[in-house]
This record gives sequence, structure tokens and C-alpha cells, in this order.
Amino acid sequence: MGSMLVNSESPRKADIVLVLAGDSSGRRAKKGAELVRAGYAPRLFLSNGLRFYGLSESEAAANYVVAMGLPRESVVALHESPQSTQAEARMDLRVLREMGVHSMLLVTSPYHTGRATRIFRRLAPDLEIHPVATEDPSWCGGYWWTERECRKTWFFEAVKAVTGAFGI
Repeated sequence: MGSMLVNSESPRKADIVLVLAGDSSGRRAKKGAELVRAGYAPRLFLSNGLRFYGLSESEAAANYVVAMGLPRESVVALHESPQSTQAEARMDLRVLREMGVHSMLLVTSPYHTGRATRIFRRLAPDLEIHPVATEDPSWCGGYWWTERECRKTWFFEAVKAVTGAFGI
């Protein structure tokens, strides 16, 4: 039942790496930075989410990956603050199309890869989108049923997948 939520591919060359918002731990941003450093794409785009103590999530993530050694000129912090993955995709895709992006590695948590990929591919059938999952302890390495927090993660993401399929 957990595999229905996951859609992760091996990294491949792309125009950019797009890291989705929603991870205050920095795991997604770190994975995106690793992909850029490994040469899969020349630039890292950081989607925006909430504000923390006056700092946007994307700026906090940009500072984090720059502190890890990624050159600032290869990092783009997006600034719109969406309230859902669908709104995030619409906002991010508008910016990416304006910049001439044709392919991307889409980095997010494993349980979020399936739904996020479906949304991005539906809104951008003209773009090449390859999901890449990062590590996430709230997924328990895919054994989501083994711990309470992981079961909650599965439940909430499964509900979002079902409601999204019905346009709710």
C-alpha cells in the first residue's frame, strides 16, 4: 500500500533540479545540492513554502546549501508561497517555462513523489520530469506500518492522493 505513493527514478541529466517545499529538516535541499554537485544539472531551484521567523523557506534552504559549499550563483530561491502541491506546481512551472526549462529532476520525500509527479506531469506534459526521492525518517525506509509517525505519514499522503484524484 505504501508503494502506491512512491514514484522515484534514478537521477539523470536535466536542465535543473527542483526541490519542493515542505521539508524544514533540509533533507530535500541537501539531496538537490548533491545532484547539482554530481553534475546532473547546473542549477538548483528551491520552491517556497512557509515563512519561519521572517525568513522564507526557499531562502533558508538556499542559505543551507550555500553553507554546504554549493555556489550561490547555481541556486535559485523561488518566492511565491503556495498552499498546496498543485498551487506550488503552477507557480513553479510558470517561472521554469519563462526560463526555458525543458527537463527537471523533481526532488521530494519518497511518499510525496507519486502525487507530486502526477501533478507536475499533468500540468506540464511538454516537460520531461523525473522524480528523485530523498531520505525521510517519517517514511521508515518504506516500512511505513512499523512506527506510529510513519503510519500517520502514509495516512495523510494517501488521503491527499485520493482527494487529489477526485479533484477535492
